Amino acid sequence: MDRGRKWLFAWCLISAAALPAWSADEPAASPEQPAVEGPSEGAIPGLQPGDDVLEPFEPRDAAAPDAEARRAARAWYMTGKVHEARSDNNDELELALNAYRHAVELDPTSLKTYESLIPALYAHDEKDEARRFALQAAQRTERGLRLTRGLAAVMARGDSVADAVGMLREAVALPNFDPASISGLLVHRDLGMYLHLAEQPGEAAKSYQLVFDALLTEREPPLTDAERTELLGDAGATYDELGKTFLEAKLPDLAVKAFDEAAKFRTGRPGIHSFNLALVFRDTGKVDESLAELEKYFDAQLQSKGRDAYQLLKDLLAGVGRSEELVPKLETLHAADPRNAFLAYFLADEYVARGDVDRGQELYEQTLDASTDPRGLVGLMPVYRKQQKPKELLDILGKIYPQIPEERSPEDLQKLAPDARAVVMRYEEEFSALAKDSAALDGLMQVGREQTAASPPEIDLAEAYMLGKLAIAAERTDDAVNFYKLTMTMLNQPMLSVYRELGEYLIDQKKYGDAADVFREASEHPAFEQARWILLYFMTYPLEFDGKTEEALKAIAEARGSQPDNPQLHFQQAWIYYHAERWDEAEPLLKEIIDEYKGEAENESIVRNSQFSLSNLYVQKGDVEHGEQVLQDVLKEAPDNSQANNDLGYLWADRNKNLEEARGMIEKALKAEPENPAYLDSMGWVLYRLGQFAEARTHLDQAVALPTGQDSTIFEHLGDVLDKLDLKTEAVTAWRKAEELERAKAKPDDEVLQRLTAKLPAEAQSGDESAATP
Repeated sequence: MDRGRKWLFAWCLISAAALPAWSADEPAASPEQPAVEGPSEGAIPGLQPGDDVLEPFEPRDAAAPDAEARRAARAWYMTGKVHEARSDNNDELELALNAYRHAVELDPTSLKTYESLIPALYAHDEKDEARRFALQAAQRTERGLRLTRGLAAVMARGDSVADAVGMLREAVALPNFDPASISGLLVHRDLGMYLHLAEQPGEAAKSYQLVFDALLTEREPPLTDAERTELLGDAGATYDELGKTFLEAKLPDLAVKAFDEAAKFRTGRPGIHSFNLALVFRDTGKVDESLAELEKYFDAQLQSKGRDAYQLLKDLLAGVGRSEELVPKLETLHAADPRNAFLAYFLADEYVARGDVDRGQELYEQTLDASTDPRGLVGLMPVYRKQQKPKELLDILGKIYPQIPEERSPEDLQKLAPDARAVVMRYEEEFSALAKDSAALDGLMQVGREQTAASPPEIDLAEAYMLGKLAIAAERTDDAVNFYKLTMTMLNQPMLSVYRELGEYLIDQKKYGDAADVFREASEHPAFEQARWILLYFMTYPLEFDGKTEEALKAIAEARGSQPDNPQLHFQQAWIYYHAERWDEAEPLLKEIIDEYKGEAENESIVRNSQFSLSNLYVQKGDVEHGEQVLQDVLKEAPDNSQANNDLGYLWADRNKNLEEARGMIEKALKAEPENPAYLDSMGWVLYRLGQFAEARTHLDQAVALPTGQDSTIFEHLGDVLDKLDLKTEAVTAWRKAEELERAKAKPDDEVLQRLTAKLPAEAQSGDESAATP
């Protein structure tokens, strides 16, 4: 049905639902009315002479209010369907959502409305509201729990396993939730699965045990066959999942029972049951029994457990001091099962790990044959690196690139199958090792340059990109720029991520002019016309860092003109003024952002950043009281905010007031972020003020040992503490380092330099008086 006809059909339904069948104002037909060929004026079509006259229906009792509400709800529901059917733009979708909201408000028991509203809200990124309505549906009817489970599944398939867990826990806490019903058991089954995915096996086991007990124990009423089938799905796989979770939760007896149940559904594959029992025996310290069961799995020549089976063998032998038996055993298994790629790659890995690189290479290449299996390709990375074969190494790097997912956050990795996850993690290890191997990189970059210069060029797109990424990891800036630029020229369709990676790297290297050029080039590319505002936003960073404030302001003004309601761009404009120390222009913008977006959950981080910036702005202007007040306002809203606790605690310590309270606040911040050098510095400084110099030194030593702890203020505080401990030489070294770091800033602080000069003995001073002037 085309869109127009669907709209017309829906409109007919709306009309039928909204209008009464007859109107009391219509003229009634007379029994004496003569028969005519067609309906005459005032006649009712289809009425024949002699028929009883139809009188308007007058119900004895007025319609109940809830019936009227349900009729109105159906009309709003159909209105929503109409708008959703033609939702080519956000306006139509918003109209659909509003109609569905009206329908739910009028009739909160209609499951059909929830079924339309919840996915529409989630697709429109109104996720909190979708969750709220899903729980409302679950509270109204047991069938509503299915909607809650469905939304949880969507969350879990995305990046929100924690959200799925949270919502199902709320469902379990509903007053009408019945854990013994089939709907309740399905919720606990799903909750157990998501908790297991979230690496909380103990909590997962609690939900799974309710399901397991319901499946195996007598209960009233008993589960029907259909309910049992729905609960189990693939029974063997489900019982396996229960068994693994029980095992991880240190419940071996339950694990054995679950694995025994799984075996009943896999009578033709007893080897899997043997593997599961081997896991149980391992966790209960029965190594010989575990090895015996593992041998049964190997005898069945199964591959369903992938590398896990051979890793288990390795771990068991290592645990009893018999590691020398591993390779011979793997060789025996490989000879009996040569087509088992999991086994072949595991054996090749062991050859390489034990220094037998040539045998490892032979087995990798033999198993790979002409395939691009990432297990073999990643395995060859250390082989070719150690053998100094840059051409072969570049070839496999190009083949690896399409095989490894770009997004590799812990959440993304968790979604991968165990063997795939192991390959990705090993690739990251080998990539890091390669980036640190100067000799191997020299060879790779030289081969890349030679292949680029060949006529025609012999390098392909994936190889050029991988060389660029390696150059960035190794901080080889010239090679990074050359190979990224080559990648850009080879792309049929430009990729914004390629420009962003190079631009951000150049910012990190303080190549601000070059970084701005990269983002400017991208912003002027026709392919990025719709994303120009994003690239202008990126460009403001290197421009401002390079002291080109007016250019940065011009860029952000154009970006805001394109996206006037974007809060991030609003904040960026304020940040440019703030970074340029144009306090009087930054202040009203920061206040405007706080006032406009305060209370909006999606913009909380922007509001917080604005508040922290405003607080520091006041301090820089000498108005410390107002700076403290802003932080106190944050703590009223969020008492556990670590940055607000640290910043206010530090200000109090710096002013030598409220020291015990300041110490408690900084302790709270450190508990949240124990390796934050700014927080460690704050603790060191408040302890200094309290006269606890030895303890202060401990925190400051930790701060300067961190990569992000190379800050002039931290080293000055360390020098002050060492001086109090009568460690004069060490104090001078710390102050000298503080002076060096301060002079290296784009805008050194004269007051800080003068203070440090006064602390340093004459022979330790730099003598560079000009450096004190920004």
